[in-house]
Amino acid sequence: MDIGEGGISFIVDTMMNKGNVTIEIPDVQLTLEGQILGHQPTSDAGLYRHHMQFKAPLGTAVLEQILT
Repeated sequence: MDIGEGGISFIVDTMMNKGNVTIEIPDVQLTLEGQILGHQPTSDAGLYRHHMQFKAPLGTAVLEQILT
């Protein structure tokens, strides 16, 4: 949903606990490490928005790869 140098917000059908995680974005063959800071239900039943802070900031080249 939203991504920047320091983190990402995404929606999935599973409620994830706070703590360290690794997520994969298969469309761009990218693996991101960080921690889930929290989650909240969306207006769609069974879907949750999660907020993840990256272990290390993403560089501009990686962001461009994700966004294009």
